Amino acid sequence: MSVRVYVVHQKGRNLVLRYTDPETGEVIARTSGTTNRAEAEKKATLLEKQINDGKFVKGSITSWENFRKRYEEEHVSGLKDSTKQKIKTTLNAFEKYANPNRINGVTISVVQKFLSDLRKKQMPESTIAGYLRHLKGALNWAYEVEMLPQKLRFRKIQRDRKFAGTPMKGRPLTEEEFQRMLDLAPSEQYRFYLRGLWLSGLRLEESLDFWWDREDRMHVYDGMLRIFAEDEKGMRDRFHPITPDFAELLESVPKSERTGLVFKLADPQPCVFTVSKVISSIGTRAGILVNARDGKYASAQDLRRSFGERWAMRVEAAILMQLMRHENITTTLRYYVGRNAKNIMRHLGSTLGNIGQNQLPENNTQDVSQ
Repeated sequence: MSVRVYVVHQKGRNLVLRYTDPETGEVIARTSGTTNRAEAEKKATLLEKQINDGKFVKGSITSWENFRKRYEEEHVSGLKDSTKQKIKTTLNAFEKYANPNRINGVTISVVQKFLSDLRKKQMPESTIAGYLRHLKGALNWAYEVEMLPQKLRFRKIQRDRKFAGTPMKGRPLTEEEFQRMLDLAPSEQYRFYLRGLWLSGLRLEESLDFWWDREDRMHVYDGMLRIFAEDEKGMRDRFHPITPDFAELLESVPKSERTGLVFKLADPQPCVFTVSKVISSIGTRAGILVNARDGKYASAQDLRRSFGERWAMRVEAAILMQLMRHENITTTLRYYVGRNAKNIMRHLGSTLGNIGQNQLPENNTQDVSQ
């Protein structure tokens, strides 16, 4: 059923565009923004075409299904595969808990209830924050293309103060913990791959698109990694230094075997989500708890954190920032939390006469109230 948009005169005011919503039968009225009849007629024609073509505008009543279809086709399709999957997971969860019918029915209160439902399911706060980030992105896009009448104003998530300032969602692993993961690797290929992640600091998606002999993908060039924007989180083409221990691991591969992917895990090569689950399963079976609050066990990301932790003991923050390819030095400085205090103590010790731990005051258990 086609929608007709009419221009209606209101005394002393701008002309009004009026139509009947085909789904609800509700009469919708919106200002044309002008008192000129010809201009108002042009706007009415444009609005009528947008409604009948399924292209939503401010104030229109639009199904969530059509919004999601347009969002995925016009925006999400151009993103990285890993980001596409995260957005898909977020929208699926929102549909499961919020069950939205219309895009302009999604309000702050609906989103807050969605977050509350996730917490009732004891979902980790880090996961909830990720869902909110992608949901905000989708709703902001809806506003930009005039599917929502106004931009939603989200309040910052308030977390328990005792967890404020937690440097990382996980933590670096010890050598002993990493060895436990190696012992539980399902194959020699996975053992080599785990060593590669441990020594390189590569992100999971990057490591699975690392080639010996393809110059159009990430590869070794003149002793460095050549990384292309589409493979890299920062979306920048760059040359990246290879640390000596990772170079030694690559050199251990016989030259006759240096073809195709560097990390060959199976034939065909599994996707990033499958590999992520395999590594997380290894961390769980090894009993390596990295975040007691969220009940999180070691994953591929913790191997990258371990890389950063080891090199933080050897290089200054500016160099580590380059090794980790962080966009912000604040992210890099998380690896130095606590270490700076120890350095200051050593400096004070050498300056003031090497004050030792045995010279520090002990806890006084005497009852001082007497």
